[in-house]
Amino acid sequence: MIEAARHRALVAWILENTPSRMTDGELHRLLTSACPLVTDPSERGDGRSYFLRRVDWHPSSVTRILRVHFDRLGLPNRIRMCPSSDNNNSVFVQLPLAAPELQILVADEIELFEQRRLARSA
Repeated sequence: MIEAARHRALVAWILENTPSRMTDGELHRLLTSACPLVTDPSERGDGRSYFLRRVDWHPSSVTRILRVHFDRLGLPNRIRMCPSSDNNNSVFVQLPLAAPELQILVADEIELFEQRRLARSA
């Protein structure tokens, strides 16, 4: 009997402390309102790229910060962090993730992007 009560308490704690899965619209609103990110309306495929302030795909001046990937149901399931990734290795964040944690990760990617941009121009 004590074990069943412990199990119910653990399940309740997990449900309370696990972020719910954001819909595509909720995630998009978060990334474009709380962060200075924009999308390329002409982009097609199984995901959506987010750029810092303006869309620039040119390799020497690309402004892409992250790419949201969707599952087969159309829900966001992971995010590729572009400045942290390179040609051989991709850095992914698995969703769900609470909004404040996601905002911190995006801010870190923007900071890394700006550092690299400044280093290239020096």
